[in-house]
Amino acid sequence: MLLFAERPERHLPGACISLASYRHAVADGNTSDSRQITGPLPEQISQVLTYFASSPLIPTVSRKGPDGRHDFPSYASGAAMPIKDSLIAAAALAHGLVVATRNRTDFEKAGVDVFDPFEDRGER
Repeated sequence: MLLFAERPERHLPGACISLASYRHAVADGNTSDSRQITGPLPEQISQVLTYFASSPLIPTVSRKGPDGRHDFPSYASGAAMPIKDSLIAAAALAHGLVVATRNRTDFEKAGVDVFDPFEDRGER
């Protein structure tokens, strides 16, 4: 339903993504920017990625690649984690889930439990 409904929040109250930016480390309700993103799930994810890529409130790091320079979100660890991986990590942390991936480094830095199916055979 979330993938195909034009307005999934009509069928599932709360079927939205809430974003909030704080200028300090404490989430005390004093936001510098907040919004609720609604619509089909692919559209919600697209809007979140656009928000992170274009928000002046998200510090960025510029890196040169083969096709030019790109800006990536900068995090306290000093290394940028791709936004899509950040969304997966946030969902895993919020729901106490284990992420199955070969990308152990980024997810473990984010505090996520990781299962690497190529290395951890039979451990879970």
